[in-house]
Amino acid sequence: MSKYQQSLRDLFAAHPEFLQPDNRRNEIQRLLESGLEDISVSRAGQAWGIRLPFDPSSVVYVWFDALINYASAVGLGGDAEMFARWWPADLHIIGKDITRFHAVIWPAMLMSAKLPVPRQVFGHGFMTLNGQRMSKSLGTAIDPIEAADRFGADPLRLYLVKEIAFGGDGDFSWERYDERYNVDLANNLGNLVSRVTVMAGRYRQGRLTPTGAGSDQLARLGAQAAADYRRSMDALALHEGAAAAYRLIDGTNEFIAATSPWALAKDPAAADRLSQGLFDAAEAIRLAAVLLSPIMPASSKDILRRVGATSEGLNLDRDGRWRAHGERVLLQEGPLWPRTDGDSLRSGPAPAAVASGGGAPRAVKKSDTRAGVAPLGDARGRESTLEPEVRKRAGVGPRAPQDQDNVKEPSVEPTDNPTTPAQPVTTAPSQPAPSGQPAGDRISIDEFMKIELRVAKVLAAERVPNSRKLIKMQVDVGTEHRTLVAGIADAYEPEALVGRSVVVVFNLKPAKLMGIESNGMV
Repeated sequence: MSKYQQSLRDLFAAHPEFLQPDNRRNEIQRLLESGLEDISVSRAGQAWGIRLPFDPSSVVYVWFDALINYASAVGLGGDAEMFARWWPADLHIIGKDITRFHAVIWPAMLMSAKLPVPRQVFGHGFMTLNGQRMSKSLGTAIDPIEAADRFGADPLRLYLVKEIAFGGDGDFSWERYDERYNVDLANNLGNLVSRVTVMAGRYRQGRLTPTGAGSDQLARLGAQAAADYRRSMDALALHEGAAAAYRLIDGTNEFIAATSPWALAKDPAAADRLSQGLFDAAEAIRLAAVLLSPIMPASSKDILRRVGATSEGLNLDRDGRWRAHGERVLLQEGPLWPRTDGDSLRSGPAPAAVASGGGAPRAVKKSDTRAGVAPLGDARGRESTLEPEVRKRAGVGPRAPQDQDNVKEPSVEPTDNPTTPAQPVTTAPSQPAPSGQPAGDRISIDEFMKIELRVAKVLAAERVPNSRKLIKMQVDVGTEHRTLVAGIADAYEPEALVGRSVVVVFNLKPAKLMGIESNGMV
């Protein structure tokens, strides 16, 4: 090993991308700087292993033997043509605990054989359960089959990809899993698919053809999401790739709220704008499903079928682009992901029930699926943040309050269960303010609806230098990572916050505190 120490250091200097993520590379670089010691490629006195041909009492060191399989499996020593085709490997994906074998010993072995080293090694992190190391003896292990049976394999795959930064350690909890299932799937993507397919059926008999009227904002958002997705996936930032797809989903929810198809449907002069808006929403769903297909293959296939697109032979270069032409025939079917109610939000797996196709949940209790419907904004009920241009070009005026939309057109806003019509919402008469608090100090429901609250997970936390009250936090809000500064140092130690879920005001304007820009409020 000592013979190849400088060659390995040169490799890391010339190709910083050879070992990722950065913290793994830094660990190995420190090891190389401290000096390498020679190792034996054999072990004596072991009952199992490959015997040394020149010493039957010894066996080959298991890691020396195992690493060779990467090359021998693609023809080394047996099929020179195959080996030339497949080696060097583009990528080794390994656990972080065996980084040293793959980033030090294995390259040194290849250098000694005068063979090219892999182009990249990526060391992923470990999973914990409620902040504890997974262990059968401690009762902190999770059976992956049991976890998949809870809602189906696809929701589990999405959770593990979207909620955990690939390369870092990630924590799993049943409570968080249930929460994200409702937020990301039942309330958001599933509800969006149902809303668009129901409105297409109601207003256009399920057939959508572009007319060229309206805004191209969704097309631009789709192009940006596809570009962000490709860049993230190429960099193995799988969580950021999922977030890019969800930015398109969120934007489509906002687009529907801003253009109000139910209002356009009442105006014959707005027929072309209505057709184009529904077509664009269906196309955005198609593109999002293509981007999510490696993460949720069965569910994406079902979504594509519902919006009149093929799922056979998907190709990112061809299918991962915005399509502005062609007729779409949309299908109205049952909910993709029914909401779970409070009874299922508990620690531990749910017993398997009737299995649905693809990635649909296996064990759920249906509650009021209207909980995910939000005419005033996206599936979480937030105020639209699309540019005013959309509303102006769509030909609709300022949006009416939520209760007015529902009372005037109670069945327009479909739920994730299209068979369950939305119920009219009525507003109780205003009550006089208590004498102890003047009515003028209160905010209206319209003002409250502008506040967007999100549950975020704290990824990192540290005290702000020269401040007794401020803590700087990195949080994951589901679609992106943000930096927040909060005056909570008197109540919490930074290390106690890591891994916890907090509620943040998501749409607050950035503010600088002690020179640090805070994008939200805890």
